[in-house]
Amino acid sequence: MGGSVLLDVIREVQIPLLAALLLGAIVSPTDPIAVLGLLRQIGMPKRLAAIIEGESLFNDGVATAIFEVVLAALLLSLHQPSELDGLSAWQIGLKVVDLLGGGLAVGFAAGFLVSHFVKVIEDRLFETTLTFCVAYGVYILATLLGSSGLLAVVAAGLTLGSYGRRVGMSEQTQEVVDTVWEFVSYVVNSLLFLLVGIEIGQTALGGALSAIIWTFVGISLGRTLVIYTLLPLYRAWVRWRGIQARVPEQTSTAMPIPTSWYPLILFSGLRGALSLALVLSLGSDVPNLPELRIAVYSVVLLTLLGQGVSLRILLPRWLVAYNAKPAA
Repeated sequence: MGGSVLLDVIREVQIPLLAALLLGAIVSPTDPIAVLGLLRQIGMPKRLAAIIEGESLFNDGVATAIFEVVLAALLLSLHQPSELDGLSAWQIGLKVVDLLGGGLAVGFAAGFLVSHFVKVIEDRLFETTLTFCVAYGVYILATLLGSSGLLAVVAAGLTLGSYGRRVGMSEQTQEVVDTVWEFVSYVVNSLLFLLVGIEIGQTALGGALSAIIWTFVGISLGRTLVIYTLLPLYRAWVRWRGIQARVPEQTSTAMPIPTSWYPLILFSGLRGALSLALVLSLGSDVPNLPELRIAVYSVVLLTLLGQGVSLRILLPRWLVAYNAKPAA
């Protein structure tokens, strides 16, 4: 029944299935920057911050991968339908592996090499400049090789941000790099939202109202289902593991996530910069492009305003309730 309802919705908003999947991939990554800034202002457990930031990192990588795969399938079906029909399952799988694996390989390799290169350099400005060169360079290189430039950047960033910081950067360099990239992130986010405002101002929202509503409902229901299904399963697994090892939950290496954190994690699923960047990267040959852009712009604004304001109001109460309980 759920599948038939989904198909009815897709028919109602008149978006092809592949385009609808592309829209889902675009709005799936979360942007916790605003949430984390709010949490830091009023004080929060470090573990909660790590969970929210870690979820965003994994969401970015997975969403980018799915976006690349679905977009490739969509464009191939539009421009080369006969070629797509003639490919066997393993050939399609090979194309997907080449698209995803190639980008990841380029990114990880570049990040690894640069991590060791900066070990012999003690110039904070040069090392900071080098991080920008890596970000743009791996994207161009992976694109020229026919792989995913976005995944190459994600892989290079993950490698430099973890391995590179540990083996190649001094504490002073890390501070400079963090400050510069934080400023750049702030400027780019501001420009992205300014561009969104200009685009929305030039477009009639009424024509895409159905897509906006169903997209927002879909991401809200999907996130609620994931949070209140997987986190209780994780809690049950931690308890079972503790029973097997005869170790209390509080002293186990894997501790259950307090139930009072569930609403916080749920409301932290704001959409932001990556969703905007992905939809703005789409070419004019993508079907239903105006509807896709308006749906993404509106969902980003709705989550930032609706969930952001709700968090500002409800967060102090949740933290008081959490601090009143024994630490989990």
